[in-house]
Amino acid sequence: MTKLMINMLASLQLTIEQYPVLVSVFSGTVSSAIFLFVLSRLKPTVRISNRIAFDSKKNRSLIKIINKSPFYKIFDVSVSLYSIELEQTLNGENYKIDPIKMKLEYMKSVQRFNWRHYFQDVVCKENRLQSRTDYAVIFVTDGDLRSVIADHTYLRFEVYAKHTLTGFAKIFYTDYKHSGNVIDGTFLSGNTFVIKS
Repeated sequence: MTKLMINMLASLQLTIEQYPVLVSVFSGTVSSAIFLFVLSRLKPTVRISNRIAFDSKKNRSLIKIINKSPFYKIFDVSVSLYSIELEQTLNGENYKIDPIKMKLEYMKSVQRFNWRHYFQDVVCKENRLQSRTDYAVIFVTDGDLRSVIADHTYLRFEVYAKHTLTGFAKIFYTDYKHSGNVIDGTFLSGNTFVIKS
């Protein structure tokens, strides 16, 4: 076994001495692949609430997003809300898409996640938070969106964001297909999607 290992190492050394270009190409390819893999992991990480809060006092609907990246903020954040209706045709179905106006549809940046809030739902629950919560943003539209959701109509909320370090962009979206997705109340602050009235 030891002789076999010594012979293999000797032949590998001989190959390296005879073909140094191959070793350079191979090591360059491997290091580039590792670098690109690490770089591709640096994309925005955004969570969108799976429920819409309806604030009946102000007659407005609220959708919350959270930047989950603990190290980087996101920038060029733009949001869109659509009503999507399925229309039956002779040979299938088409999607009729109508935009719904939001009060704010663009933000220059959203701050990085606050690591102190990782276990907020377990530790803090509804207690007042003592540190920053600017990693979570609530977007607003007028009216009750329950009236928009029907049998063949649903809502789609999209978020487009870029990563601060790499500039890589990603689109996140959530569909709201049932009027039960709209709950009376407002969102609690921070790393939670809990709605309280």
